[in-house]
Amino acid sequence: MVYEGTWKGREVAIKALKCDNKTWVACLEREAGLLGACAHENILKIHGVCSPWLSLVTEYCSRHSLRAILDKARDGAFDECLTWERRVDMALQAARGMLHLHSQQPVILHRDLKSPNILVTDDWQVKIADLGLAKLEGVDVNGSHSLGPGQNARWLAPEIIPPQQQPFSCASDVYSFGVVMWELLTWEVPYSQYPPRLKFADYAVSRNINSSQQA
Repeated sequence: MVYEGTWKGREVAIKALKCDNKTWVACLEREAGLLGACAHENILKIHGVCSPWLSLVTEYCSRHSLRAILDKARDGAFDECLTWERRVDMALQAARGMLHLHSQQPVILHRDLKSPNILVTDDWQVKIADLGLAKLEGVDVNGSHSLGPGQNARWLAPEIIPPQQQPFSCASDVYSFGVVMWELLTWEVPYSQYPPRLKFADYAVSRNINSSQQA
């Protein structure tokens, strides 16, 4: 659950974890550590962590997620704001944020890059967010092959999805970034013919059908 609040006179976002599920606690703790270690203008800035309910306090992005903006644009709300120049600039900003993660030693893999996890400030600055499933390349975190809670097959590279389930890599992050660029181009939701929560089994069936048709 994410709330809007104030901290030292500034607006902040408060990502609260109101359960003691060990997997979600580990994700939030990992996100706090990575955000604190990866300061960059296109990475969501962290202000701190608080308790008793484990919460992450970050900068507030008033335009919310890129997906929310694109949905509003399709309804005519932001269509005049999303010029080609702005969309290219937003893609470049997201690319710079991801390049910063991939330039770390060891490399930081996002593993869950998608338009709902890219936030936008009031002045259209793009922020890569939700690093709860990120991991250091070459360092096992709950299994480098494992799919985490909340991941959606719409944005995942084919080799990551069962039955292949190859390890996450910079290349799989780049694939996800490519899907985001497609969203910026079309404003559409990837695989919109499927339910909002696209299951891995649905994706596998779709791939098999498309392959047979091509053959």
